[in-house]
Amino acid sequence: MTEFEIHSISWTRFLTLRKRLFKAIKEVTEDPRSTWKSYEGAFYIEYALPNYFEDEDAKPKWIIHLSCYVLGPTRGEDWEGDSFDEALDKMEEDLLMWFEDHEEWMATKDADKEMEI
Repeated sequence: MTEFEIHSISWTRFLTLRKRLFKAIKEVTEDPRSTWKSYEGAFYIEYALPNYFEDEDAKPKWIIHLSCYVLGPTRGEDWEGDSFDEALDKMEEDLLMWFEDHEEWMATKDADKEMEI
């Protein structure tokens, strides 16, 4: 395996996180009070080679970018690593926190609905 290949188990892990993210995005965008963008959940995976001005010994890096307005602290996040797995580990750590926050929001939203009835 070369340094710019992705292991199938890592890819499956990525797709599992993506599916869980899409479920959370769906729950948010179905709320009539929410605002969202058409790019929700767009991922870009990049194998970035060093540029002209970087140290000639600089190594390529993996970057996973997510565009997501409705979850997370900003409209877009980047996770970098020397390998896809390293970038994926960082992404997973953040997404798990986002999912936890989302579940709390869903519980609050459900409680608000019950109060309206």
